[in-house]
Amino acid sequence: MKQPPPGEPQATPAATPLPSASPAAEPKAKPTPKPVEITFDQIRQRLTLLPVGIDVRYQTISPDGKWALMIASVANQFNLYVYPLDELSKDPFVSKQLTSTAGFKGSAQFSPDSKEVYYLEQGRINIVPLENRQVRPLSVTAEMDVDFAREKIEVFRQAWTYLRDNFFDPKFNGANWDEVRSEYAPVAAGARTGDELRRIISEMLGELNASHLGISAPQANAPAPAIGRLGLRFDREDYETQGALRITEVIPLTPAAIGNVKSGEYLIAIDGAQVTTHANLDEMLAYKINRRVVLAIASSANGAQKREVVVRPISGNAERALLYRRWVNDNRSYVAKLSNGRLGYVHLADMSQGALTQLYLDL
Repeated sequence: MKQPPPGEPQATPAATPLPSASPAAEPKAKPTPKPVEITFDQIRQRLTLLPVGIDVRYQTISPDGKWALMIASVANQFNLYVYPLDELSKDPFVSKQLTSTAGFKGSAQFSPDSKEVYYLEQGRINIVPLENRQVRPLSVTAEMDVDFAREKIEVFRQAWTYLRDNFFDPKFNGANWDEVRSEYAPVAAGARTGDELRRIISEMLGELNASHLGISAPQANAPAPAIGRLGLRFDREDYETQGALRITEVIPLTPAAIGNVKSGEYLIAIDGAQVTTHANLDEMLAYKINRRVVLAIASSANGAQKREVVVRPISGNAERALLYRRWVNDNRSYVAKLSNGRLGYVHLADMSQGALTQLYLDL
């Protein structure tokens, strides 16, 4: 092939024309959804209250509109319930219980087909079908360990700083806020649990002598560890002077009471881990609700006459309920003694359905 002289432009082959593309099909326009029309005329007369018969704390409706899902408290225990909304349903119009465990339930929601319910309990995702109510875990398990030694310092700092920057009175109702920090910071650094830290911060807030100030625990459905409770109370002086947990009280009907643990005995170990001065019972009983736990109980702090007691810890709500019932029973006995049996005693804990039911039983 003959090459052109240098400097002359070289010919380029003609570009092969591309085949013409067929015109794309026009996308079909989405149908305009029909607007929802609400007839507000006499809407109050068409209001219907569902006779669910339980103390509901949360509710949602299934995607198909046939079920109301509720988280409700019965006998101081939170569980899931459903109530039929379909007027043509063959199911009886009563609340149907889906779960029966002690842990707090949260974030409950239906599956897209309305046949199953997903929910959180003790930091775990569970699934319960409406048909057979057989709870199964979702194969995703995660537990988060928080460095409480660092967390408590940061929580205290944020609480103090927030009030420094936002309190309505620049003179802090006469309190020297910097001195308050210097006084309470070392105490907060010595807190062993979240509850202790919140009590210390509450004391600090009290220095402001102002209303509507407080600090509370995270919401019950937050992914915090569920702490098992034994139903024991300990001698503070023995713990502070010797680092020993001498039992001063066993709450009736709690795991420790059922295990025949007695006042005056010592808690030496939990699941083989020694209870020392630096031990944190909340950490040792985290995620232990309704699980097998072995307690080492002794007649003295040095471990004399040690024996093992197998228990299944209960939730904090269950322990508080037993404490309340003991308090009611003590008051009832006291009134009966003073009145020679002529007066009765009842107590209404709150205005929930469970409390009203208990009041009827006590009457």
